[in-house]
Amino acid sequence: MTRVLEFGPLALFSRVQPETTVRFWTGIDPHDSLGEPIRRWGPRRFLELQRSLGNDHFDLIVCHVPFHPLRLRDPRWLAYEFISRTRAAPLVALDLNDRIPLTPTALKLLDRCHMYFKRELPIDRDKLVTNPSARQKGVLARNLSKLRPISIGLAPWRIADLPDPLPEKTTDIFYSGTFNLEIRSRGAEQLDRLAQEGIRVDLSRERLDRKEYLRRTAQAYLVWSPEGLGWQCFRHLEVSAAASVPVINHSAIEQVKPLQQDRHCLHYHPDGDDLLQVIRAALTDKQRLQKMGQAARHHVLTNHMHANSVAYILSTALSAGLRNQRQRVAEPEPLTIFHTGVPAELEFIVAMTQDSKCR
Repeated sequence: MTRVLEFGPLALFSRVQPETTVRFWTGIDPHDSLGEPIRRWGPRRFLELQRSLGNDHFDLIVCHVPFHPLRLRDPRWLAYEFISRTRAAPLVALDLNDRIPLTPTALKLLDRCHMYFKRELPIDRDKLVTNPSARQKGVLARNLSKLRPISIGLAPWRIADLPDPLPEKTTDIFYSGTFNLEIRSRGAEQLDRLAQEGIRVDLSRERLDRKEYLRRTAQAYLVWSPEGLGWQCFRHLEVSAAASVPVINHSAIEQVKPLQQDRHCLHYHPDGDDLLQVIRAALTDKQRLQKMGQAARHHVLTNHMHANSVAYILSTALSAGLRNQRQRVAEPEPLTIFHTGVPAELEFIVAMTQDSKCR
């Protein structure tokens, strides 16, 4: 079994293969804590990380890209500097963030890692940097071969409340969610038009609890699934797991084993009345929609669970020969604070973490 050190604000390997994963958590959201207490990154935590890297044998270090840019005087910034420079094992970056553009921290990880898996990976790679400097253009250009797409994936708990057995279809199209984006407010108006035509539209403008949301999802032939902050969202996969057919706006990102048009899902252009036309045409053959829903369910449960994401990362990384590779891809300047491993060299960190601005 592959030994992994997982670092960052999220948990993937720690959930799927906890027996072979050592986790160093940098987050503050209790939902991602796995029961660990929230701890500031002070000298003691740095020493724990350093000892683990020195004493344990890891085949891979998986580093979750932080959600927001880290400031220089944030202790987590130094932790990311350290993890990105270690030679203890090959480094894989995992970017599950909503937005396409890379933050400065993400760009640095891209330059230093062996492989970079990104959820919102644009087909046009130039979109990864906004108004780039010459240096940023250089970083991106020399690291394009490291980029790989990754599915947002489903944890088992996300579909644990699906009704069993799945109910019969009683509505034509369902949507529950926010209307804070133009693509959603415009689409909601079109669903109201469909309801006036006699199509059975279930449109919830209030937040539903998970069981109710999944029950009404499973009862619908179609579920409207517009993009949010990112194109990939849990809804696409949850709808499919409920054996319903997601109706999704076209994307411009690269995907791993995507839902296929007319086999697992339906795509539409958000401009004009294409959403109306796609829904009207689909509802003329509900037997076909039921077959598509079953195919979508099988596809997601087979390819888009968290266990599949872990297997995909490991197989891709190890097939690239990273298991025995210990040299950094891009050699950074040494971080002298940790260069010898002597605790006396932590004086700068002690001073930094005592600064009130770091708290």
